[in-house]
Amino acid sequence: MIYLRRFIMLALLIGAFYVVISIPKFVIIRRVECESQYGPCSINITKGLDSFKDLSFKGAKRKILFELSQNLFISDYSVRYAFPDTIKIYVVEDRPRYALKDSESSDFALVDQKGLVLTHSKETNLPQVASFGTPAIGSRVTQEQLLALNIVYDVYYLYKIKDASIQENEFVVELDGGPKIIFPLDGDRETLVGTLNFLLTNIGRVEKDSKSHSLISEIDLRFRNPVLR
Repeated sequence: MIYLRRFIMLALLIGAFYVVISIPKFVIIRRVECESQYGPCSINITKGLDSFKDLSFKGAKRKILFELSQNLFISDYSVRYAFPDTIKIYVVEDRPRYALKDSESSDFALVDQKGLVLTHSKETNLPQVASFGTPAIGSRVTQEQLLALNIVYDVYYLYKIKDASIQENEFVVELDGGPKIIFPLDGDRETLVGTLNFLLTNIGRVEKDSKSHSLISEIDLRFRNPVLR
């Protein structure tokens, strides 16, 4: 009798568990909520999500997962059911890190840290590099452009930049009140920026000790041994 009672209890528990995990499959979704690491998801992610209401959880989840997998603004995501009729979406949202400026039109391609063009804009406060043309949304910038963007991103937080542009065989940065810096379009970013910082620090120290204005107007980092002019 005791064994029978235990068997019945176990069967009821298994049945209840099965019912609980099966409920979401048949629930009709009335709400879709989206959160990112920054708070509520941006319009680039939420637009179109309302179209997945009034579907079963299973159907809505399948469509939402496909939609998220195609979204350029997302690097990771998860979807779960919330009682009684809600789908909750959690995403890791990509944000532009720098801007590639079209030298002719002055339009900006806003680019993430992997070199993916997320959107276009007429203005931006992001660190920027001038180049020819505006890459299409969803495309990737060239390795030369990405190196230049990474360099200007690092220099941007160390010195005040007057202008930065990719030219035929070089990347040129003009510092406000400082020398013009010529970078190669290949090489190690950390080494190039570290060398620049070392040179500018020592130039500044020499100027301070001698109480004279700098005679150096250009630093060329394209060579193994930097050239100061």
